[in-house]
Amino acid sequence: MEKTMSWSQILAKFDGEWVELIEYDWNWESPYPRWAKVRNHSPSRAQLSELLAASGPVTDSITLYLGAVESLVDRSNSAVMF
Repeated sequence: MEKTMSWSQILAKFDGEWVELIEYDWNWESPYPRWAKVRNHSPSRAQLSELLAASGPVTDSITLYLGAVESLVDRSNSAVMF
């Protein structure tokens, strides 16, 4: 059975991972829930999708990425004209 955790506990334990939250308490005016249960988690989105499919359906789950989004802009081939 999943353990109910506060948002700060979830962030600390699953930083940099994809998580499926169930049975959460979320005031939609807030950017994050007060607490939730993590049913599945994985560092890979594809692997989390496989876990979700294997776990079967559940009502009202939310899937989130808990970490910084990395971005790379490569301008080495672009020409700059003045």
